Amino acid sequence: MDTQNKTPVSVQRCHTYRPPDLDSALERLLAPLGGIEAYVQPGQRVLLKPNWVAARPVEYACNTHPELLKAVTRLVRRAGGEAMIGDSPGIGSVQKVAEKLSLLDWLRTENVPLIEFNAAVARESTHGHCQLKLANEALDADVLINLPKLKTHQQLVMTGAVKNLFGCVKGRHKAWLHYAMGHREDDFAAMLIDNMLALKPALTIMDGVTGLQRGGPINGEPVELGLLLAGTDCVAIDRVMYEICGVDPQLVFVHRAAERIGAGVHQLEQIDILGEPLSGIGLPPIILPPVLIPISFSLRHILRGLWRQFRHFWLHI
Repeated sequence: MDTQNKTPVSVQRCHTYRPPDLDSALERLLAPLGGIEAYVQPGQRVLLKPNWVAARPVEYACNTHPELLKAVTRLVRRAGGEAMIGDSPGIGSVQKVAEKLSLLDWLRTENVPLIEFNAAVARESTHGHCQLKLANEALDADVLINLPKLKTHQQLVMTGAVKNLFGCVKGRHKAWLHYAMGHREDDFAAMLIDNMLALKPALTIMDGVTGLQRGGPINGEPVELGLLLAGTDCVAIDRVMYEICGVDPQLVFVHRAAERIGAGVHQLEQIDILGEPLSGIGLPPIILPPVLIPISFSLRHILRGLWRQFRHFWLHI
């Protein structure tokens, strides 16, 4: 297939989160895609959506690294955009995650808004046969930049660009979807695809400098991968991620759903790998979770989460 008809995914080596080296790597990563200016115009409100799953320190490698958020913020501002950071963590609040990642002082100094996704709009997931409650801020932003973490996942095998956007679903509604749909793996994965299609991120930059293996999405083993990935097609980015990590994509529920629905580019032959050739990366296969656990959450899990949410609200009024 002619490269002009292929979907581009950029891959770049980056072995450190030190700002000068990370900034340079991001420049090289985005250059083949047209640079940040291809996605952000002056005056646009740009929402950065990290993978903030829980309030854990950087060393856990379960959250998008704070230095990557800072570096992308610098890029957005250089292009004349107004950056903000938003998420709906699985455990805790965005404030608590930012505190654990030592970001609060930087956020105040740089005047970067930190947004907890609470207000939402209902959207139907036609393939998942359910309703989604999507964060207003994610739908209303002029530009949505998706910043997933490269990780294995004890429920979904791996998590990446597609799954990270599930964090744009309002608060405890995510837990409810786990409870209501967890016994229907195919529908749950299809719901994740519909969620991605509704949100339409303009750009995805995947943090694979340090990844997570054996477990995830929270507890696992940090692994040095030294990579950044970028593109506009979340399915294609995840497909390249599987290839780099030595994972059979047919093991991943979300990939199978993308194939079934016909969403995104899921065949490696239809992807134009820019930057670092895959043949030169030479990483050992990532170690998957030894045992997968059910996607479904128990009613007890839901009630415990509601109690934590109520307690957090009560203590802060």
